[in-house]
Formats: sequence, structure tokens, C-alpha cells
Amino acid sequence: MSDKILKQLVKKADETSATLNKVVERLDKLENGQDALLAKTLDIEQYMQSELTTKDELYETKNEVLEHVDGFIKLHNKIDLELVATQSKYKRLENRVKELE
Repeated sequence: MSDKILKQLVKKADETSATLNKVVERLDKLENGQDALLAKTLDIEQYMQSELTTKDELYETKNEVLEHVDGFIKLHNKIDLELVATQSKYKRLENRVKELE
């Protein structure tokens, strides 16, 4: 081989090496970006697991709220019945007082 051809081959090899180095640098940047994205994704997943409510927890809370509402309604009905009974008793007492006067 002549020196000219050898120099051209070395030049091409150097150019190819430089191109490959640029490709490796870009791949490293992409890999670092993927690592950062993965870390953020894991942080979000951890947050979701620790802070957000599951369907089961919502269902349980809903049942607790409905139980309290049912209790309040029963109490309200009981108070209504007691009010009617008290009104009736008051009317009877008024009638007795009128009879005694």
C-alpha cells in the first residue's frame, strides 16, 4: 500500500472514531435523561402509594359516612316522635287546666 492510501485510511478511521465518540456522548446524555426520568417516575409512584387513596379506602370511608348519616336520620325521626308525644301531652295538660278553671 502506498503512503497516500494509508494516510486516507487513517484519516477515515479518525473521522469514524470522532463520529463514534459523538454518538457515544449522545447515548450517554440519553441514558442520563432516562435515569432522571426513571427516578422521577419512581418518586411519583411512591407518592401515589403513600399519599393517595385507594378505591377500597374510599369505599370504606363512604360506608362510614353513610352509617353516620343513617344514625342522624334515626335520631331525627326519634326527636320528631318525641316532639309529637310532648305536644300531645301538653294539649292534654291544657285541657285539664281548662277543666279545673
